[in-house]
Amino acid sequence: MLRSLSLGGPMNIEVCGPGCETKPVGRVYFRNGGFSAFDYTGHLECLIRRWCRRYPQLGHIEMDRVVLSIAKCRSRSTRGLYATISSLRFPNARSDKKSNGRVYRWPCVRKGGREALYLIKFYLPRFHDLSLDDKVTTILHELHHIHPKFNGEFRSFPGRNWAHGGSQRKYERMFECLKRDILKHSDPFETLFLNCKFTTLLRRFGDVYGHRLSFNRHVAKPDCLA
Repeated sequence: MLRSLSLGGPMNIEVCGPGCETKPVGRVYFRNGGFSAFDYTGHLECLIRRWCRRYPQLGHIEMDRVVLSIAKCRSRSTRGLYATISSLRFPNARSDKKSNGRVYRWPCVRKGGREALYLIKFYLPRFHDLSLDDKVTTILHELHHIHPKFNGEFRSFPGRNWAHGGSQRKYERMFECLKRDILKHSDPFETLFLNCKFTTLLRRFGDVYGHRLSFNRHVAKPDCLA
């Protein structure tokens, strides 16, 4: 039987849009007609926070400034994206960008009152229907893109394939030992909700929901500039 993790208090996530209006982040639901609901992004964040506290390789990541989001897959195909990571800054960690005489800015995303620097999006149910091993690999893959200085930039490698180096497989071997340690030593209840199919979550909890954050990368906000 699945057990719900203790999540602590909720952390408010808000987006300041093009007109400087502040709006709370929405939710996406997978409904199964149950009497309870499972906070997917909340449970996933709880796990990642524990990994960041436990493992020095992830110690530079401030989860208070990383937003997790989910998106519904358009089909049940196993092919396609499992997860993506986006910087909430322009290149070189800039908060704005000038182009053709106009100034563009990211919408300001605040998490618990602090500016968020990264957005990680998981595509359900495709991501959750992976094996536990592949789920942990996918999560670590996205976390490893975060710059060691946690400055809003991505970790980069020399050459054309700056995101993954020579190959994605070599990139994933960089955190293979970390993945094995997570799978070997983690509290079974920490990863229990990951070690099942998505339909199992729906049967157990009735509904599954999570944060949904999506917006245009280039948003002009000239009236919001100092």
